[in-house]
Amino acid sequence: MKYDTNITCEGDDMKKCMFLFILVLLICITTIGFIGCDDDEDSLVQVVYAAGYTTNSSDIEVPCYWIDGIRTDLSVLDSTRTGRSISIYISGTDIYVAGYTRNSSKN
Repeated sequence: MKYDTNITCEGDDMKKCMFLFILVLLICITTIGFIGCDDDEDSLVQVVYAAGYTTNSSDIEVPCYWIDGIRTDLSVLDSTRTGRSISIYISGTDIYVAGYTRNSSKN
């Protein structure tokens, strides 16, 4: 199926196009104004969270997560078996990490 991607504005359509353009422009300007209206630079704090794993000196994968580049290792069932963090969810000050570790039975 082929779509016509040419958009033309002529006559009465030109008035509609200009109206829509001005409306979208005003919405964008208003939104940017709300985002940037706070003079306090510390009011918008962005924190980066990541889940994954690291490899220790014994070549074992250890599940962990990072907050702004600071790693926190998580506990495992068996320190001789691997584990990985798959995802992370933040709710207020609570941190939830999903993943797995293997036990001595290789499960």
